[in-house]
Amino acid sequence: MLCASDSYKFQVTSDLIQRDETISGQWVETTRNASGNIVGQVSGGDLIQARVQGAVFAASFAVSTIGDRQAVTIAPQGIDVIEVAITMSRRAR
Repeated sequence: MLCASDSYKFQVTSDLIQRDETISGQWVETTRNASGNIVGQVSGGDLIQARVQGAVFAASFAVSTIGDRQAVTIAPQGIDVIEVAITMSRRAR
């Protein structure tokens, strides 16, 4: 995932494994050379709630999918940003 503006950029990649309702894996933020672990739960196939942890970053995040919409919420800890929320929808072509 790449998020960028005129004054800010971050790029995160992850490698996750799902076993039953549990997810786990690693993440890497390439522009700041940060990395860590992810642990969480999948509920009903349409909600993921997890915690990301690294040496210099920690946050909870949720991804929910309903119909043609997907919402991502990230709540970092220990920084000025309280929450980042993104809602995406698919357009018919």
